[in-house]
Amino acid sequence: MTNVAASAHFQTLATNAVTKVSELLRLFNTRSTQLVLGAGAIHSSARLKSINAKHLSMVTQCLGMVTALLPHIRASLMAQLPPKQHMLLNEIDKIKKEITDHNEKVLNKFVTIIGGIVEVGLAPRIAGTNFDARAADPALSGTSDGIVCCVFLDGVSTNTRKMHQVLDMMLPPEHLQDVFSRIFAYLDNKVPTLLAAAATTPSPNNGAPAFSFPSSDDGKRRLLLEVESMTVCLNGLPGVLPWDFTCTNVLERKMDFFFKTPSTEDQATNNTDSESPVEPSAGSLTLESNFVEEHVTEEHVAEEPESEVSDEVSGESTPSQADLSESLDAKDEGFPTHLSDTSKIMTAADPVGSS
Repeated sequence: MTNVAASAHFQTLATNAVTKVSELLRLFNTRSTQLVLGAGAIHSSARLKSINAKHLSMVTQCLGMVTALLPHIRASLMAQLPPKQHMLLNEIDKIKKEITDHNEKVLNKFVTIIGGIVEVGLAPRIAGTNFDARAADPALSGTSDGIVCCVFLDGVSTNTRKMHQVLDMMLPPEHLQDVFSRIFAYLDNKVPTLLAAAATTPSPNNGAPAFSFPSSDDGKRRLLLEVESMTVCLNGLPGVLPWDFTCTNVLERKMDFFFKTPSTEDQATNNTDSESPVEPSAGSLTLESNFVEEHVTEEHVAEEPESEVSDEVSGESTPSQADLSESLDAKDEGFPTHLSDTSKIMTAADPVGSS
């Protein structure tokens, strides 16, 4: 900011100010990348034991602040530069892109932390999990706290929840939603992949896989129920955007077993009941038969004039030229002809026939 103020008071120094500001911004971006993403802080005078989520959240806030200030810095320098030297500001635009890329890498680092925990710390614990036996164990059928998940799925939920507790205090809401949308997308793809990989990985003892997908329907339902419980727990974290998890559908296709929750079964039953045809009662049948008889009687009554008119028309001889002239004169005077009278009677009979 000192360089910007100097360029405002001494316009001849504006060119040098642009150069110095660009150097400072690039130094900040490069050094922060080396200390955090490059783990330089562990070997520096800070002597950090590790780079954790708290350090990453601090860096992404600093990068966000600098990114928000860059348009104002650029506008201040542009006001002091002559139009021919506005090309010097392209360097600031390049630095802004570098800082944006750096921030993107920091956000992805949160996913890498969860990925290391899941793949290195939790994936080996899939071995030995027997969902057929878990389905038959009454102690695991359900508690007041919900479904008791296996060690692998429970570890995924627990570690994600711990990271959420840290980031919820450090990140603004939009960054928090962005980070956990990335984490959920990773878990949605990785959980079925790790289960399938464990089923094909041979055991070091006898060479047989240490994990196998359940063979019974109860065991398959238990596996899907625990995965569904994990997804519900993750979507229940405050301040995150609910994720449409597809890992349950992937496992359904893998085991050729389609899982339905109780709420889904109840909804399907209600829809079946609502769509089933309603059988008419005896009283409604009686009313319907009386209604048909009344309208049939009215139809016969209304058809009698129509038959008279048709007989009259059919028994009539071929009209002569004089009759046609008289008929035309009558039409001119507003009197209806035989055809118009017939159409009137047919129109009066139509409602009864249509009903």
